[in-house]
Amino acid sequence: MGLRIFAHAITLVFSHIGFALRISALLYLVPAVLYELVIATVVRNPDPLLALRIASPIFLFLAAAAALWIAVGWHRYILLDEAPGVIAPPFRGDRVLAYFGNSLLVGLIAFGIALVVFLPVGFIAAIIGRAGGTISYLVLLLPLASYFVIAVLVYRVSLILPASAIGKPIKLSEAWAATRGSNGTFFALAIVSVLCAAGLTFPVLWITPNLGALAGFVWQTATSWIELMVGVSIITTLYGYYVEKRALP
Repeated sequence: MGLRIFAHAITLVFSHIGFALRISALLYLVPAVLYELVIATVVRNPDPLLALRIASPIFLFLAAAAALWIAVGWHRYILLDEAPGVIAPPFRGDRVLAYFGNSLLVGLIAFGIALVVFLPVGFIAAIIGRAGGTISYLVLLLPLASYFVIAVLVYRVSLILPASAIGKPIKLSEAWAATRGSNGTFFALAIVSVLCAAGLTFPVLWITPNLGALAGFVWQTATSWIELMVGVSIITTLYGYYVEKRALP
């Protein structure tokens, strides 16, 4: 089921590519291009570190605001069939603010889970590491396993995000109840998501030194856009399947 959800999320993006670009292209590209232009200017600044400290928070805010706007627009297009404008989706400030608030809540939950999971994992890893030998390699696997535990739990509560985007908010307890019994699905979904993200990211290590910084920037921008849109589509699919009871193809 996890693989089906992931495949459906990809299908959503590329079978609606025209609408996906209308919703996200301008909003995503403007902060990315501006930031690269600023970086190019900063390196020629007499005090580049100071300039970077000033510029980075500004563009981080712009990128975050754009991502929220895109996510809300995409959720509403897929779940409500709300068509975007020619170059951007309608800006719905109340939905974007609600989405931002719920994103913070999910982030805090993820942070809390990480503390609960990683503290004992760190303790166990220290004990295993002292043992030496082949068993010490388990130390490398423990953080990865912990990540997947966190991902499963976060997926379960992430249904509150598209719910807030379409103006039909649900409680954390409702999201948790709706996804009961699906931990295996979310575990598989987390694995395939990580593998695909790694497959998209690693080529830049060859592209940038061999084809140049511009080619590396184009690759990173394109793959980051894919990761954003597929990530939002995964959550959209989860909401449609578990809350609205939509069938998967």
